Amino acid sequence: MMKFLLGLICLLSFSLCWAKGSAKVVLLKGEATFGGKALTKNSTLQGTGEIKVGDKSYLKLHLSESGTIIAIGANSLSKLNISAPADKQELNLIKGIARWVSGDKKGLGVRTPNGSMGVRGTDFFASYNPLLGETELICFDGIVEMTNLKDPEDSKLVKKNQWGGIGGRFGNKLSQILDLTPELIKMFDANLPK
Repeated sequence: MMKFLLGLICLLSFSLCWAKGSAKVVLLKGEATFGGKALTKNSTLQGTGEIKVGDKSYLKLHLSESGTIIAIGANSLSKLNISAPADKQELNLIKGIARWVSGDKKGLGVRTPNGSMGVRGTDFFASYNPLLGETELICFDGIVEMTNLKDPEDSKLVKKNQWGGIGGRFGNKLSQILDLTPELIKMFDANLPK
């Protein structure tokens, strides 16, 4: 009986360790890879890796430790360190679009080559176009702190139903924060649902 209980405790401990620092694919349409390996709807991700989402594809991940949902759109490329503590997890968006929906523990958010979108809010959309060097942010709920990586003093709060941008057509400083119409919010929400 003692061996059985010891075995059960070891199995439960292993299960808890496995769940910590992992992400689960909850929705996959089309093709996506993590660290060069093809993902399926039942894939579990661990460690650090590059995420590639194919043409006409969509990937939704659930981060186990924080409960955060990350949706990544077609033709996007990003990096994610899933083994980082929940409050240090961050999606590095190299190109394409992503949506961050905070869970119980808030992570750092989304980073692009020229901007950082820190989580104060709970639901936001980010895009990065490497050809133009442009980062855009739409906040669906809460508040997101957007910071210029070349000038950390250049930082603005983007509130619910607002837009912010930097780089390319928007300039080297953070653009003026704009209020968006309900129609535009619905369009972006439908483009990459949570």
